[in-house]
Amino acid sequence: MSSAELTDLTLKSGQPLQEQLYRQLVDWICNGRLVAGTKLPSSRRLAESLSISRNTVTLVLDQLKAEGFLTSHPGKGVFVSPELPAYTKKTHRQGWQAQRNRYLPSLSHYGDFAQTLSWGEKSEDQSLPFTPGLPDLSAFPFTIWNKLYRRHQSRLALTGYGQSQGYLPLRMALTEYLRNSRGVRCNAEQIIITNGAQEALNLCALVAINQGDKVYIENPGYRRARAAFQSVGAKLVPANLKDKHLDVDKLVNSATQAKLLFTTPTHQYPMGGVMPAGERIKLLDWATEASCWIIEDDYDSEFSFQHKPVAALQGMGENTPVLYMRSFSKTLLPSLRLGYLVVPSSTVEAFTQAKEMLSGHSP
Repeated sequence: MSSAELTDLTLKSGQPLQEQLYRQLVDWICNGRLVAGTKLPSSRRLAESLSISRNTVTLVLDQLKAEGFLTSHPGKGVFVSPELPAYTKKTHRQGWQAQRNRYLPSLSHYGDFAQTLSWGEKSEDQSLPFTPGLPDLSAFPFTIWNKLYRRHQSRLALTGYGQSQGYLPLRMALTEYLRNSRGVRCNAEQIIITNGAQEALNLCALVAINQGDKVYIENPGYRRARAAFQSVGAKLVPANLKDKHLDVDKLVNSATQAKLLFTTPTHQYPMGGVMPAGERIKLLDWATEASCWIIEDDYDSEFSFQHKPVAALQGMGENTPVLYMRSFSKTLLPSLRLGYLVVPSSTVEAFTQAKEMLSGHSP
């Protein structure tokens, strides 16, 4: 039996040493560089030659033994197994081993689109002033929060898998809160807790839009909403602004038939305008007549310092074609990733099952 010195094994810094050593030994066995019956150096010698811990080498050798690449003979050493796993043989590996440095299978249209997106690097320093969309994190009541967390963290009901729609007591509290603060008409069954506002957007795109559907989106408007709709193959139609909010008159007189409209009526993003109540009613009448969904992103509606905010579109009529979304990123913490979506009763099952497939449950 031959003996291998493995002197040209090289490990790069900044990458897991155990994984590198494992991959190199598997490669050498698969391509025949280490033939069946070849004796490997002892774990001590191999560790010394690579300047790594003996424990790392031992873990790799044990894994290779368990997978059938190596075999151990007491008193003699460790050898390349005479009966290697079937996929290391040439007839089995030529379909993937020989091609692996060439081309991987293609991605989906969604994957190709995702590769084109660029949101910029998020700074690790969350204390920087004037960061868009970020509240004053230092003002958060951490002492009270931690006290409440310690009080409830051992509750078994909160530690397992929850309902797809989210924690029922939270949804019941939101029902009352939304009715009193925003005039939203809903019950707890119509609320779906999401992993932030972006998941609510993605759910709406998946459930309400087919490839090729036209979607109105405010111009200028929220980039991540554009991305959500484009990811499912929607054709975006710019909806212009007037007085820093959606130009409702121009929209309702447009000849373009769309499946959905995305709007931020209470605080247009990024211009900051507020859509008057009269125009909201006109918009609802148009959407009902045109069979067009409205995604109402109630962005920044918590902040109204001069007057009470205009009531939400969703609550201005019975069974409106509105998908109402919001999050706690400004009022609590962005890192909580806690948002919610209010949908019409007839669509609850569709959205709930889509949420289950997308991410299971949220808090």
